[in-house]
Amino acid sequence: MALPGWATRQPDTDGPVYISFLSISDKGSPMTKSHLIDQLTEATQHSRKEAERIVNVVFASIAAALQNGERLDLRGFGSFKVRG
Repeated sequence: MALPGWATRQPDTDGPVYISFLSISDKGSPMTKSHLIDQLTEATQHSRKEAERIVNVVFASIAAALQNGERLDLRGFGSFKVRG
């Protein structure tokens, strides 16, 4: 089942998966790490454990870049930098 806002690939292809936006079923609730892992699992057909590893690597990479004073630019989402 494809999620709204997700362009998914077939599980037997090597093509990229493009995510246009994230949504959760419970409007008004914040997106949590667990929700993100669940959506990645469903969109990519990875196991939950693999999806969790991917999310952890992405978050660690973002945190390391910001801790090193780098600016983070995620096209179509936003730009971030640590102030002060």
